[in-house]
Amino acid sequence: MLQNEFIPVAVDGGLMVRRKDPEGDFYRKFANTQARYAAAADGTSLAQKTWVPSPHLNKWMKEALAKFATLPKSSQSPAVDAAEAGQRTSPVAPAGGLVLTVTSRFLKGHEVASVDNEQVAQLPAYDRVWLTRGEWQNLLPQGDAKSFELDAQLVRKLARFHTIDVIGRQRGPWPEASIKGCRLTGEVLRNVNGTTNVRLSGSMAIEGASKPRPNLGPDDGDVKLDLKAAGVLRFDRAKQEITQFDLVVYGPYSKDGRPAEIGFHFQLTGDESADGVPPWAVDRHHLYGDYPTYYTK
Repeated sequence: MLQNEFIPVAVDGGLMVRRKDPEGDFYRKFANTQARYAAAADGTSLAQKTWVPSPHLNKWMKEALAKFATLPKSSQSPAVDAAEAGQRTSPVAPAGGLVLTVTSRFLKGHEVASVDNEQVAQLPAYDRVWLTRGEWQNLLPQGDAKSFELDAQLVRKLARFHTIDVIGRQRGPWPEASIKGCRLTGEVLRNVNGTTNVRLSGSMAIEGASKPRPNLGPDDGDVKLDLKAAGVLRFDRAKQEITQFDLVVYGPYSKDGRPAEIGFHFQLTGDESADGVPPWAVDRHHLYGDYPTYYTK
């Protein structure tokens, strides 16, 4: 029924309610918070549920279809204005840039996560990293160097915006003062068949209050991370592109003295529609600002 009678769409509700374009205008006709919605093509609300348990989803969809059948044809199939596509204001990944997927999870001590259900803390969380062309080129060795230090500003971006515990609650990036130290070094392993292979290693030390604020809840404790980093990247010199990037950042995580371990995996994505999902820090840009690659089209 979902495939044949509906057009399923998953969107970032927090971002959609702020978009100043036709798509945002359409969304706000029937939606105002994180939930499941059914709507007609003109924005007429058909059904809304903050949470629909699976056994009731079938009934919920049937009710939406019944209401849809009562609408006039103009509501069911309105005219499409092709010019609206050019008015899109949602963030987009930078042209010629690089998109990484960040998968994170608690490895030990799941109970330190700020969730009511401990099972949630055992699940992975996902985020994206958007790098400009200039940024990802700073991941590469210069000339014939066999070892090199990765760009400090880029490494700080990864630490501040992408080692965030978003598993239990939604948080903003680490304040600048919380980054006590971060560095990544590269070691060229070999240059063969037009490719450069680099081993990555380093560390990230972060300490400060974990604040899901200003509007996401109270401060829930001082957090300290002492993370190690290890990974590899492969650069195709003929194509002038990175064809592999895998970086694991992991180590002790404590909140108000309660110990845990957390891990983050940065991985080069494929050509996926999810690549267009903005990094969490971009979505919260209106609250915290400063994401180094904030793009709109």
